[in-house]
Amino acid sequence: MEEEKVKEEKEEKQEEKEEKRENLIELIHQFSDIPVDIEVVVGKAQKTIGELLGMGIGSVIELDREVKDFVDIKVNGKLIAKGELVVIDGKIGVKIKEVVKEET
Repeated sequence: MEEEKVKEEKEEKQEEKEEKRENLIELIHQFSDIPVDIEVVVGKAQKTIGELLGMGIGSVIELDREVKDFVDIKVNGKLIAKGELVVIDGKIGVKIKEVVKEET
C-alpha cells in the first residue's frame, strides 16, 4: 500500500515536470521571432596608440589564440558556445563544437 502511494507520487511529480517543460517550450516558441546579435570572436590583441598609428596596409595584428583554438560564439554579448571556422560556398561560417554551460 505504502509502495503504491510512493509510486503514484513519483509519477505525479514526473507528470508535473513534463507539463512545466512543455509550458516552457511553448513560451520560448512565442519569442522565437525576436532578433538577436550573434558575434564570433576569433581572438583579441592589445596595442598602444603608437603601434596602431604605425600600422598600414599589410600590417599584421597577432591575436591571443592558436590556429587550432575554437572561436567564441556570443549572443547579445554573452558567450554561449565555442566553434571552428568553416568555409561554405565561399563564405566564412562557424561550426558549433561545444555549448558553454552557464556558471552558477
